[in-house]
Amino acid sequence: MKYKGSTKKIWIFAYVICLTLFIYLFQNPKNMGFGWTYPYFSGAANMSNLVEWKISVSQYESLRHLPMSDIRLLDFSTDNCTKLFRGNNIGYVWIIWLSNQLFTQMGDMNATILLQVLIFISITCIVNFTCFSHLTSRIVFSILFGFNPIVVHFVTFPFYYFWQILPGVVAIFALYKYSTSPKFALSVIPILLAALFIRPSLIFTIIAIPIIYLLVNKTKPAWIVSFLSLFILTAGIFIMKKINPIGSGPFHIMYVGLRSFDSDMGKANLSDSISWNEVERRVGFKYSFNPIDGNCSNTDSMDLYNNTLKKSYREKLRRYPFVLVRNAFFNILASFSPFGGYIVSNPILTGLNIFFGVLVLCYLIYFRETIGLVLLIANSMSYAWYFPPIPAYNFYAYLVIAFVIAKHIHRFGSILSDVLKITLKAPKIF
Repeated sequence: MKYKGSTKKIWIFAYVICLTLFIYLFQNPKNMGFGWTYPYFSGAANMSNLVEWKISVSQYESLRHLPMSDIRLLDFSTDNCTKLFRGNNIGYVWIIWLSNQLFTQMGDMNATILLQVLIFISITCIVNFTCFSHLTSRIVFSILFGFNPIVVHFVTFPFYYFWQILPGVVAIFALYKYSTSPKFALSVIPILLAALFIRPSLIFTIIAIPIIYLLVNKTKPAWIVSFLSLFILTAGIFIMKKINPIGSGPFHIMYVGLRSFDSDMGKANLSDSISWNEVERRVGFKYSFNPIDGNCSNTDSMDLYNNTLKKSYREKLRRYPFVLVRNAFFNILASFSPFGGYIVSNPILTGLNIFFGVLVLCYLIYFRETIGLVLLIANSMSYAWYFPPIPAYNFYAYLVIAFVIAKHIHRFGSILSDVLKITLKAPKIF
C-alpha cells in the first residue's frame, strides 16, 4: 500500500500520535536499583572526557533512599570529590551525557527516557513506512514491535537495555534496505562501535553484520567495508578492555543460568544471590556492588570472584552435563519468540514462548529468510546457550523478529489461497 503527498503525512502523523499514546499508557514507572544506575548518571554529570568514568563520592548516600519518582527528577551534579568507577561498561554514560545536553530542566533520567522514546518512535516509523509496501506487513510490524507492551516497557526504562536496538537497526538497513550501498554500510560503523561499548555481550551479533554484508554482496567495495568494520570493532574491543580492565566477567550469569529450569540442582531460580552465595561459601568473599565502597571496582576482588565462579561452574558441568544442553536448547528456542522469551517465575508463559519460538524458526526456514535466521542465531550464541533470554537481555531480537515476520507475512494470503484451491479440488473420499 503506497501513500502520496499529504495523505502519507496524515497517516504518519496519526501513527505517531497513536504510538505516543500507547507509550504513555504502558510506560514503565520503575527504575533499576539505585546502586546500578547511580554510576551511570553520576558519571555523565562528572564526565570530562570519553574514557574516564568518574562518579561523585559524596552524593550517593544522600540520594539512595529517595523515592523512584524523585530520583527521576534529579539533576545529578558535578563534584570535586570523585572516584574512578570500573564496575561496568562506559557506553551508556555517553548516552546519558548526550541526553542531558539535549534536554534540560527535567531530570537526568527523564531526559534519557525522552531520548529513548524519540529514537524508538523514529525507528518504528521509518522502518514501517520505508521498508514495507504492504499494509498487512505494516500492521504486523506495528503489533509485534511498535505496539508491543514488552518493548515499550524497556523503552521507558532508564537503563542500557533499550540501546540493544542499535545493531538491529543497522542490520535492517545495511542488509535489507540499502544492501548494495557500501557508503551506507560504511556510515553505520560508528553505530555498531557505540553498541559494543554500551552492551559488549552483543559482540557476536555485531560482528555477524559485516560478515553477512560481505557474503551477500561479494564485491570489492563490500570486502573493503566489511574488513574495515571488523578491524574497527576489534580495535574497539581492545580499547574497551583498556578503559575497563575489570568487568564482571561471564561466569556470574553463567553460574546463575544453570538454574534456568528445574533440575537436580534445585528449583528454577535466576537470583544473583546464587552466585554471590556460592563465592561466599567457597572463599568467604562477600560481593558488594556499592559503587562507592563496594568491591565491584577492585581488580583483585573481582579476579577472585570470577575465578571462584569459573571453578564452581566447571564442577557443576562435570556433575550435571545434561543440564547445560537442555537449558541451551530451550533458551535458544525461546529467544526466537517476539513475546518476551523467558519469563522469570512463570514456566507456563516461558513454555508458550518456546512454542512461539519454534513457530518463528519454522517460519524463517519456510520462507528461506537466511539473513534473519543468522542474525537471530548470532544473538542466541551471544548468551542464550548459558543464560535464558529474559526480555531485558533479548531486546535486540524483538526488532529483527518483528521485521522478518512482517517482511513475508503478505505472502500468506497467496499460500492460503493455494491451499484452499487444492482442498476444494480434492476428491471426496466419503
